Amino acid sequence: SLSLGYASTAFNFDINMLFLNPSFLASVTFSMSGYQYQQSYRSYLDFFDKLNETIAFDLENFDTLTDIDKNLAWNSIKDLYSSKVGLYGFKSQNPGFVGNGYGISISFENESVISPVSNDILSKDVSEISSQDINSLEVDFLGLSYKKFSIGYAMNFSQDFYIGATLSYLKGNGNRFQNKLSDNKIFNNDKKIDSYVSNGWADAQGEFSKIVMDFAANMNIGQYFRAGVILKNYGNPVISFNDNEIELKQRIIAGIAFRPSNNLNFFIDMDIKKAVLIYNGEEMQPISFGIEKGFFQNKFFIRAGILTDLASEYFIGSKSHTLYGLGLGFNMNKIIVDCGMGLDTEGKIKNIAVSGFIIIQ
Repeated sequence: SLSLGYASTAFNFDINMLFLNPSFLASVTFSMSGYQYQQSYRSYLDFFDKLNETIAFDLENFDTLTDIDKNLAWNSIKDLYSSKVGLYGFKSQNPGFVGNGYGISISFENESVISPVSNDILSKDVSEISSQDINSLEVDFLGLSYKKFSIGYAMNFSQDFYIGATLSYLKGNGNRFQNKLSDNKIFNNDKKIDSYVSNGWADAQGEFSKIVMDFAANMNIGQYFRAGVILKNYGNPVISFNDNEIELKQRIIAGIAFRPSNNLNFFIDMDIKKAVLIYNGEEMQPISFGIEKGFFQNKFFIRAGILTDLASEYFIGSKSHTLYGLGLGFNMNKIIVDCGMGLDTEGKIKNIAVSGFIIIQ
């Protein structure tokens, strides 16, 4: 899925069925077990570069800066705080099993989002700003560390139409705290994105538990097309820990797969409406395009894709939040290995995923 720009709602036949479209469980004719690992560390619209540019100034002693440096620092701060989201990342380990009509999985999840905290001083002119004002600027760290127990079930209404559902029980801990932007022990140019993000879920103390439901359907359309749709986070479930609440926004994702031949696939996935997908972030509307080509009687696959945001000011290009996917897969008798990575607009690797499956029967 990562290789295809996070597409494949309309065509997926491995453990990811549980999460991408559980209705496919009704159409598989085999049993499969396996393990997946994935991680992602991303900066939203150059936030990380803007952060490094900002903290390069001696913010803690703003009053001692020259007038030129004060102006430069203040403009950099306002640019940094113009974003609702800063950094986002996750790590996931996912063993699971699927059979004809059902599937189970236990996921071990860590995720975090780091965002600037709005402050009234941002509307002031630089001449009105003091070191005390600068020291009041904060950055919010939100982190979750939890287990996700999932079970999926599906049935066929006809030879070409299937429905399914996945029930997931989330149990773990949440963490939310603020750090001062001027604290150079927390924010310094030696740190990478993963250091900030992992700090968000470290030492999470607030316990939570929640049941989440997804519903899905897929159907064959003629000989070459398949359509799929999934309703995720039915009812907008809310996670509560300590005095914090996080709403998991309901999403409707529709996808189409086009298979002109047995070894060539095209995919399009799209969220039907905008939603706040990174908890306290901006509204997004992801759309994905992917292509998969098989070789040597489908023993070897290469994949490429693109993920972008219809709600963004920039749909594609260096100023967009576009992610490019690349990957490959091997099918060796009953063993399947898939690898994928996501690259940003500068060609830097931001996501990696590795899966290993074995067909039992």
